[in-house]
Amino acid sequence: MSLVTPQYVQGKYTVAQRDAILDKANSYPGAADGLANQVPTLFPDGTIQWKQVPSGESGTANANIAVVEASSQASKDYAVGDLLVYNGQLYKVTAFIETDDAITPGTNVTPTTVETWTDGVVSDAATTVAGNLATVEASSTASKAYAAGEYLVYHYQLYKASTAIAQGDTLEVGTNIALAIYSEDVAAALDERTPLIGKGINLLDNWYFPNPVNQRGNNSYNTNDAYTIDRWKFYTSASAPLYVLSTGLKLDATAISAGAPYAKQIVEDYNCIPGKTYTFSALAVDGSNVSGAIWYLRVQATVNGTLQNLAASVNTELGLKSVTFTIPSGASGLSVQIGVYSTRFVTVSAAKLELGDTQTLAREVNGSWVLNDPAPNYQQELAKCQRYYVSLKPRASGTPLIGVGIVVSSTLAAVFIPLPVTLNGESVTLAKSGTVKLWHGSVVGASAVDVSGFLSSAVSGNSVTVTVSVSSGLNLGEVCAIQFRSEDAVLSISCEL
Repeated sequence: MSLVTPQYVQGKYTVAQRDAILDKANSYPGAADGLANQVPTLFPDGTIQWKQVPSGESGTANANIAVVEASSQASKDYAVGDLLVYNGQLYKVTAFIETDDAITPGTNVTPTTVETWTDGVVSDAATTVAGNLATVEASSTASKAYAAGEYLVYHYQLYKASTAIAQGDTLEVGTNIALAIYSEDVAAALDERTPLIGKGINLLDNWYFPNPVNQRGNNSYNTNDAYTIDRWKFYTSASAPLYVLSTGLKLDATAISAGAPYAKQIVEDYNCIPGKTYTFSALAVDGSNVSGAIWYLRVQATVNGTLQNLAASVNTELGLKSVTFTIPSGASGLSVQIGVYSTRFVTVSAAKLELGDTQTLAREVNGSWVLNDPAPNYQQELAKCQRYYVSLKPRASGTPLIGVGIVVSSTLAAVFIPLPVTLNGESVTLAKSGTVKLWHGSVVGASAVDVSGFLSSAVSGNSVTVTVSVSSGLNLGEVCAIQFRSEDAVLSISCEL
């Protein structure tokens, strides 16, 4: 008599459970002959059904159930032909894999789609490995009903049901399923049976505050209605500053008895889709140890000419907080705000704005909040921020030239300044500090004339052409150049919202 071997048992069982199921399977009348082309479907109630597999194939009991592996170490035994999901990709097993063996694409697994012989049978056996199974769909028609949050594989990729799906419904990416992004560095902090974490796109710039883009270079800011770290504007009084710390942004209102200072980011309108639901979240890692309101989140937009609050939260404790809202028709100038109440302080490490009604900024692990996403690439964040603000300055030593042009009158010159990125808008404001001079003709170096200011500008590609003003002494048609003549010299170019 041929026997059903352990590799044909779907799911993880205790030794006693597995032996009981194998004994029952091997006592089944169909187990005597021809088992090379049959595998058992083992249901939680112990009943067994047999499935015919084409010659040359083998597989697990439910051929369209794939185990989602949390790491490269196999969590169970796999037979040739079994399906598994690893790093969000659907694979077919090409060589027998034992529990704890390494899953190696090209060696024992290969990328695959659903085999044509998959019959779509899905049973309650899918729940025997809680949180660790994904149903493999052979087409865009759901073969079973899904609750929101359940996983499935469709067109090679791992997806998560974003809403409830009925059997027979059409699977639509972005409507009822969303791509479930997965990485081993996230899984390292999770038990391998924990359901995967979805990852939304963060629509905010400069959202990671322990290492923010801070082109202005200050460690604290206390000017009302003024920008601080890049893309974040602060509304406060002089006695309630914002500090840039290694742990995040600290909003300190402990010295004021009234008011509620806040930092806000204005979101570009192309990211604001009327009728869509968004979630704004922030993670507070330190703050006043008091009862009552400590800090808050708020979302505002101008709707048909009127400023409106779209969402707000009053937070009496630290940790992760979020608000969900829908963009109304006619909205523009969306802003997200993080604030603190008078006599309180709060330190915030990160913030996120994303589509959908669920925050994916952070998760709680063993009582502590952990960010789902790694810290962003600083150079990429800098490039995004430089679309709004560019700070040109010399290195620790040296007197560099930063733009060249031609003299157009005795007091004016048109100077072309190359930029690292294309600016966000056409309306540009320039300001200088330190010693900035204008070379012209043969008058160079320390003898060059001081730059008085900037009268106008024109943005073109990765550049801006500015009209530079000086007191006198220029000659029409001379070649000229702007030069920094002190280490503290700065030329700022802004088209901030």
